[in-house]
Amino acid sequence: MDNAQIQELARKAKGGDAQALEGLLTDASVRAMIVAVARKMLPDTDPEDMYQEVRMKLYQALPNWQEQGSILHYIRRIAHNTCVNELRKTPHRFVYTLPEYDPAAEAARIEKQGKMALLEAALQEMDAPCREMLTHFLIEHVPKNEIKARVPWKKTAFHQKWARCCEILTRKIRRMMQKLRTD
Repeated sequence: MDNAQIQELARKAKGGDAQALEGLLTDASVRAMIVAVARKMLPDTDPEDMYQEVRMKLYQALPNWQEQGSILHYIRRIAHNTCVNELRKTPHRFVYTLPEYDPAAEAARIEKQGKMALLEAALQEMDAPCREMLTHFLIEHVPKNEIKARVPWKKTAFHQKWARCCEILTRKIRRMMQKLRTD
């Protein structure tokens, strides 16, 4: 319905026409407006509950409506005031709890990040097969047996390559640690 039709329904409803009142209270555009106000003002509340509440208040307040004013504005004000009253009923407090701060855990996390950065830097300097094997093992936590199954090398070649890669990584990390200590 357009505004003029809704305005006419409201006039008839105010005069006592029950069918006009029912048409006004069930009009889709009126319902959409009330639900929009409720959703905007009370996002945590069911808009259907607020729609029913506003319908009840509109039924009670319709005799007080001044016919020269817009009925849609009048309904919007009723919806707004109903939402404000609902907000006043419920004490809304902003509650924000800070996560527990454990200095020892934070220090351990930072130290672990530093070690991981050191490890990743050492891995970047290695040749591709070593880097791939040790990244799977140390960073992705893939068991050694699964890595062995993924790599298309003979059993003895895998063990030799594994030992060589671990030895290279150990030397690189030792050099990096010595450099950090001297800096």
